[in-house]
Amino acid sequence: MNKQKHILLATMLTVVVALVLGGCSTKVANLSQEKIKLGYVGPLTGDLASIGNDEKRAIQLALTASGRTDIEVIFEDSHCNGQAGSNAAQKLVNVDQVQLIMGAGCSDATLAMLPIIQQGQVVLFSSLSTSPELTKVGGEYFFRNAPSDDKATEVLAKLIKNKKIALVSENNDFGQAFLNDLKVKLAEFDTTPVADEIFNTGTTDYKTILQKVKESKAEVLAVISNSPVSNGLVIKQAKELGLEMAYYGTDSIAGSEFSDTAQDAAEGVYAILVAANTADDRVNKLLQLYENTYLEGPASDAYTVLSYDRMNIVLKAIDAVGYDAEAIRNYLHTINYDGLAGYTSFDENGDSSILPLVLRFEDGELVPVQQ
Repeated sequence: MNKQKHILLATMLTVVVALVLGGCSTKVANLSQEKIKLGYVGPLTGDLASIGNDEKRAIQLALTASGRTDIEVIFEDSHCNGQAGSNAAQKLVNVDQVQLIMGAGCSDATLAMLPIIQQGQVVLFSSLSTSPELTKVGGEYFFRNAPSDDKATEVLAKLIKNKKIALVSENNDFGQAFLNDLKVKLAEFDTTPVADEIFNTGTTDYKTILQKVKESKAEVLAVISNSPVSNGLVIKQAKELGLEMAYYGTDSIAGSEFSDTAQDAAEGVYAILVAANTADDRVNKLLQLYENTYLEGPASDAYTVLSYDRMNIVLKAIDAVGYDAEAIRNYLHTINYDGLAGYTSFDENGDSSILPLVLRFEDGELVPVQQ
């Protein structure tokens, strides 16, 4: 073989090797570019499923709007239940190895998830859990853009102070935390409830409790439960017993399960919760997009907006500091995000700057009450 053929063969071999190695390198690089996995835990079935699915859909809409294809959200169902929430957190942290979880919905589930979150040092970001206990025990990796019930109880106490008040609360973490905080706030106004009744989760017949409320001659009934069905049953049965008074519920009455259960008895019921600002064109565009996409409106405009903001805050954090729980935690403490729910920032406990409003059921819709 002459010298020119040697050179040509060597050149061709170099080109082939380069192409093969280049092809292999590209393939390895593509395989290594795995999607960023985020977790979600919320009530996708059972009590509050209407709001849980609003949250899920809002997350999907935000991701679509962002154009991001490198993000995968693993959705897990908490069933509005502590054990299910804990199981979901175990899977997401230990199996899927996520750095951030959005959720949970019901405060009981969020509280049950905290030990796993704290041990795994994973960010937990809720747009629905409102228990004041979370301020105390949430830990350094917990954040929420839904307002704590500490703010809601303050608003409610000011509304019903100096009246004859009956309290009917659910015997769970959310119900008792809200109840105790409300009683502290009422005591500041020298107001003591004339009735204070507690029911177990899953109760369907409230007539014995409500008879005591009737005998107390209360002017106001506040139902404290994170179950929209329980809220609906208590208020419906109270009105059937002829209890003429002002009715207040917690933020869970935003779920369609409440109005489906209470039916006509929902009319005139008050609640303290966040509200979507429909004077903001951005909010109206999101709600219209939701309806166009899913062929129905959300059960709760407010929690749809909060979940949409949450997803965008998470994307902003990942873009700024990467997908690392500690870096995201530190970043969230510095953020002041101009979102659809308003400006969102977080204090040292992970609580947000968003405030609740007073709303009232009118013709089947929750509308803000002018204060």
